[in-house]
Amino acid sequence: MVTAICSKMGPDDTLVIVAGANQHTIPVDGQARNPGLSSLRECISRSYGQAQWLYELPGMANDPESEGWAEGAWTLPISLIHKGVGLDTCRTGPPHVITTVHAGSAADRNGGIFTGDTITHVDLVSTNAMSHAELHLAMQGLEFTSISLGVLDSGVDSQTLTVLRSPPKTPQISWARALKPLRDRRKTLEGITNDLTPDEATELAALLQGEADLSNYGRS
Repeated sequence: MVTAICSKMGPDDTLVIVAGANQHTIPVDGQARNPGLSSLRECISRSYGQAQWLYELPGMANDPESEGWAEGAWTLPISLIHKGVGLDTCRTGPPHVITTVHAGSAADRNGGIFTGDTITHVDLVSTNAMSHAELHLAMQGLEFTSISLGVLDSGVDSQTLTVLRSPPKTPQISWARALKPLRDRRKTLEGITNDLTPDEATELAALLQGEADLSNYGRS
């Protein structure tokens, strides 16, 4: 038997799960790219068995008495050393062209950083010789510390911006929302007026049992 532990969040809102000698990185949300692992929300949405397995991961389950549980959402903890400014860049850089500025992030709140801009310097150090991983490592640091970014826009105007590493919140997994496809399927089967097929009856029984088991976890 291999013990799996939810260890930390990666720099790109990915969950790191350590299983034995292996380490797996799973996107928190969104759809899996091909090839790639399904996101955490996709895994939860597929079966109550998978949802229960993920809930039981050490470091994954929240306090059933917490406010987060009552709202059907749990906030994933992120180590302070993994705080960044909330932007993604082209993985083939340099040049390090910004592909995403996450809504509500420190970069977004700065107001001067946009998709298509190029990061030319980090704390006055040129990014020309930095790989994608080195750039994002350089942008990480303790929460509420400042970082200086050289930004070149598409109009070839450059500026130096100071950004405070202060993400508004950590990524969230809404268990209620993630499990909605399973609840909807249960309601559909319950609403069938004609006799269920043997397979449908088995599926309905499994959905009812899984929903009850996971609900009991929250109260235990």
